[in-house]
Parts: sequence; structure tokens; C-alpha cells
Amino acid sequence: MVKYLVIVFLLSFSHCFADTFTHRQSGKSFDGYPLQKKLGSKTRVRIANKSPQYLNLANYKIERNYLGRNNKIYVFSLNDSISLISVTEAFEKAIVRTSNQGPLFIVIEIDTPGGRVDLARRMCTAISKLDNCTTVAFISGKKYGGAFSTGAAVALACDRIYMRKGTYIGAASMKIRTELASNAIEDETSPAWLAYCGELAEQKGRPGLFVRAMAEADTEVIEVVENGKHIFIDPNEKKADQQAVRVWSSKDSLLTLTANDAQTAGIADEVVDSLNQLVADLDATKAEQKRDNAITKARRKFEREQRRLNRILSDISDLSEQADLLTEDVNSLEAEINRINEEYYRRFYGASTGLYLQGYAEVDVYLWRNMLIQRDQLQIQLFNVLGDLARNYRRALPIAQKHVDLSHYIETIEAGAEAVEKMYLKLPPWLRIGY
Repeated sequence: MVKYLVIVFLLSFSHCFADTFTHRQSGKSFDGYPLQKKLGSKTRVRIANKSPQYLNLANYKIERNYLGRNNKIYVFSLNDSISLISVTEAFEKAIVRTSNQGPLFIVIEIDTPGGRVDLARRMCTAISKLDNCTTVAFISGKKYGGAFSTGAAVALACDRIYMRKGTYIGAASMKIRTELASNAIEDETSPAWLAYCGELAEQKGRPGLFVRAMAEADTEVIEVVENGKHIFIDPNEKKADQQAVRVWSSKDSLLTLTANDAQTAGIADEVVDSLNQLVADLDATKAEQKRDNAITKARRKFEREQRRLNRILSDISDLSEQADLLTEDVNSLEAEINRINEEYYRRFYGASTGLYLQGYAEVDVYLWRNMLIQRDQLQIQLFNVLGDLARNYRRALPIAQKHVDLSHYIETIEAGAEAVEKMYLKLPPWLRIGY
């Protein structure tokens, strides 16, 4: 079975390079490479020393070689959690753009704990649709040590998988799963996602049983020998004449494979020491390696905008606290002033006269006037703080509106701005002149 899988890999790999086109009827051939541009049933093809043409590729026999391609390799780095829409969008656009440059192949260097299922699915779809260039996953294992959780699915979408020695592929640790749970739009254990991962693996000739075991704790995998061949099956499918030699995944546990085990299981094609060894294995040592920075730029832009927004939100938090304290002090003074006024009205003029305290000897008029002055001063301070709050909300809103990964702040910012407006309208009219 493993040999069969290797053959499937090679056939798929050979087809994807697609450099020499031979017409099935005329026998005429040319060197070139297809683009990710379609016109009905035809694909746009760059032809050596000629203008690009739209051709029906079904009419051509396509053979693997580097003759019609540019002697370049593009490398993408997916080295953080899969959690940002902007990064996913950048990846979707960049992988199409680079494939249309006609490189020998595209390497996706992966070191991730996983992340959002919906975004990982989008990345997998972008890779799977890339029928004009071979994609190679290189699990580099730096900060996180491998491709875990939904990150493993991204690797499985590629035509070939290379793993650095000492790396892992499979389920994320419980700690990582807990940290990523808040970002999940679709549960990693949902039937739809499990089915998708299984199909993804099998489309590339990889054993779907192992992939399901990486995401579903109930999936068991054992290795048996049948007629001298090692195969991997569910324990319930074991026949009497099959000798069980290893339990790969037991019930109530999620499968994680080392690089060597992943190669044995047919998940990984090769285990290498470095990216350069991967390139050498694919006969491309003379090719120019170019790193595409689309993912890095998108993440840096998000981090930059997030820092800007966080600074503004921090100022808003401080100002809101000041506004609450000032409001409390104003209300306290107002309540005391009203208490004194009501006592005076009740004792000397009645509740409906509306007169103030001038001339009433038993009242400390000086203290009363100071309370009025202090209240007005606090209201002026509150007016200024509310003005600063309003300006900060106006600064924050465009940032949240323009960046897709910060859009979840919009509702909170708008609600805060509305609350400031209501507080402002409660201030005395003499403060709001010209507002």
C-alpha cells in the first residue's frame, strides 16, 4: 500500500510541473507553463519565445520537466497561528501571483500551532486549486515544532510534504488547543471538517485514516502485515490472518506523528535536514530562491494597526475612568446642593416658590456658593474629558473599519461614542454652546 501511495505521489507530482506540451493529434510540442487564468474550458499558457495563448489542455500530453519554466523557487513562510483574515487573503492572492511567474515549484514553509478552521480551509482551497504549479510543504519546526491541528491540513493540501528531522505533524497539544479555542469559528472535531481533512489527504494519495486520527479521538489505527506487506487499518477491520505489529493511534487520544513516522505512514514524502536539502532532492539547486513576503507584510500591517488601536483604546479606557469619576463627583455635589435648596424651600417658602438662599442667615451662603463654583468647574473638566473621548473614538473607528481583523471592535467603538454623546447632552446648555 505504501508503494502504491508513493506511485500516486510521483504521478501527481509529474503532472503538476507541466512544462512540455505535446498535441495528441498533430504531435507538435512546445515548452511553457500554464497560468491560473481560464477562459471557459481553456487555460492561458505561456509558451517559450511566443505570445501566451488560451489552450484546451485536454488536447495535450503534458510531461514533467523544467524546460519551459523560470529557474526560480518561491518560498512562503507560515510561521504563526492561522488566525488573521488579512493574512489568509494575502496568501490567497500571492500564491496565485507567484504561480503565474512560472517557478519550478512553490515551497510553503510551515511552523504553526494551527488556528481557525475557516481560514485554514481557505488556505487549503487556494493550494488545491493551484493546478499550474507544484506546491511543496516544508515543515520546518522552529518556534512551534511542526504543523499542528489545522496547520497539518494546510500541509496535506500540498502536492508533496517534506519534514525537517525532529518535527511533528498532527494534533495540537491540549495547551495549544485551549489557547486557540477562542478563535475557532468551526470546531476542529466537527464532522464536516473531519470529512474535509480525510478527503484532502486521499486526493493527494495519503492515508485518510491517519489524518482522521489526528483530529478525532475515536479513530484507531494499527499496522498489520498481510502477505509480507505492511498496511494501516482500523482494528475492527483486522482479519484473522493479519499479524498486528504496531498500534499507531489508540482510542481517546489524538495522533501526532514524528517526521520519521510520518514518512513511514505515507503522510510525508521525505525527511530532510534543511530547505536546501529539499531543493537538492527536487533537482533545483541552481534555481534562485525567492521569499514571498506577502504573509509577513500582512501580519506586520495588522500588528501595526493593532498597536495603534490599542494605544487609542488605552487612552479611551483612562478617559472613561476620569469621566466616570467626574460624573460621580458632579452628581454628588448636585445632590447636596439640591438637598440644601429643598430644605430651605420647605422651611421658608414652600416647595413651589423656586427661590434661592440669599438673605437666609442660618445657611452658610459662602459654603453654598463654593459648592456651586466647584460643581461648575467639575462640569468644565467633564466637558473637556468628553471632548477628548469623542475625538479618540473618532480616531479609533476608521482603523477598525479599514482592517478586516479589527472589525470586531466596530460595535464596541460605536456604542462607546454613543454613550459619550448622551453624557455630553446632559451637561448644562451654557457648556454646549457651539456644539
